[in-house]
Amino acid sequence: MKHHRIIIITLFAALIASFAMSCQQKTGRPTGNTTDSTDAQKDSAYWAKKTLQFSKHINKLYAEGHLDSMEMLSPNYKELCLEHHDMYSYYTIWGLLADKYVWCDMFDKAVAEAQRIQDDAIQRKDSLGLFTAYKVLGTAYAYQNKFDEGEKYMRKAIAQFPYNEHPGSLILTYRLLHIVLMTQHKCDEMAELQKEWKAVMDRIVPVYAKDSVTTGNWNFIYLSCLAAYYTETDDYKAAEAALDSAEYYESKAGNPVMNLCGLYNRRVWLAWKKKDYHAALKYNDRELELAKQVDDNSNLKVAMSDRVV
Repeated sequence: MKHHRIIIITLFAALIASFAMSCQQKTGRPTGNTTDSTDAQKDSAYWAKKTLQFSKHINKLYAEGHLDSMEMLSPNYKELCLEHHDMYSYYTIWGLLADKYVWCDMFDKAVAEAQRIQDDAIQRKDSLGLFTAYKVLGTAYAYQNKFDEGEKYMRKAIAQFPYNEHPGSLILTYRLLHIVLMTQHKCDEMAELQKEWKAVMDRIVPVYAKDSVTTGNWNFIYLSCLAAYYTETDDYKAAEAALDSAEYYESKAGNPVMNLCGLYNRRVWLAWKKKDYHAALKYNDRELELAKQVDDNSNLKVAMSDRVV
């Protein structure tokens, strides 16, 4: 099942950009009261919305695979974000471009772009920029099966994350680090990571409790990874319970197809390890059915790999 765990990185990567942007929330941005605000406040509110539109547009291009358009538009978008002091969108746009190079197998360009982000962030003393650079570097090295380097940079990314920002990207980085550790069978490190991650969840989920879609996604991601840890360590009862909880929170997140693909992928793996092959085939049938609904072929490749394990 080793190849099964390595290829799952692609499955989760497909969700990174769309989920990160779907739960994005600006922090520290002036909004003002449109009835009595000054011209400066109105202008600031206008550009707060405009730069968010830029980052959403780049995210859309990322999800649809339009690298050329990303390369063409990103420099101007970044410049306008800088001009209007939106460092969140500035580094989000830059990070998406660098991350897209990873998934297009353009590793040299991805690493070079991430190093430029790092240099820029060091110059500006910006923790979010360093987080973005290290996350891209960690993903790039992990995708090339250079897991020690990938783990190193993902841990550096987590250490740099500024806690005044929306934590969606942080949750995704914990997930990526979990996958890297699981691929290397580092069960002790996975256990420690789960404790650290749980402490973060306990701190942030109450803050965003009113947003059931966002917190549903976060809980789904955490519990799916917890189930994978229990499956890896042969605690099948705990794994089943974690998957049931993940399914509950997934329903809170609105049943996105990629979440469902991931859920059934985990159930296939658990049934396989339990040698319950009829259940594994049943879950894989559902996984294949769902994967066909996703434009990104990576989900279908994972589902088909489950079939031939």
